Amino acid sequence: HAFGRRVALLDAGVSGAALHLEARSPRRLLEGVEERLRRAVADLHGGMARRLHALADDAAAAGEELDASMRERLEAGERRLALGAEGLDARSPLRVLARGYAVVSGDDGRPVRSHAETAPGRRLRVRLADGSLRVRVEESAPEPPTETPVP
Repeated sequence: HAFGRRVALLDAGVSGAALHLEARSPRRLLEGVEERLRRAVADLHGGMARRLHALADDAAAAGEELDASMRERLEAGERRLALGAEGLDARSPLRVLARGYAVVSGDDGRPVRSHAETAPGRRLRVRLADGSLRVRVEESAPEPPTETPVP
């Protein structure tokens, strides 16, 4: 009985050693390495695909932010341009004429800015909002200074 047990243990030891040797055979080692490489490549591909998708999502989000930022800047520029155009329009000589002012020039086309630039009998052109007049100076005199009330 003890001998049988000893034989069984030896048999088990030999079988285990054989399995161990078979597991460590070059062919088995190569198959194991190939399998680990296949898994590593699959993991790498999966990781790269996830990373590429994440980068594509980041790029799309950055593109949307850039579009929104450019739209805001463009709209702000358009508002500034409109305000500037309104300011220029308000100062336009034609708008000034429409408010009841006139531009007076001599026969030579130069603007008349002072009564001292005219004399009785001189012909002038008066430009109005809707046309012009040809006039002759009858009298030229300075205006008394106007006082501006102090608040």
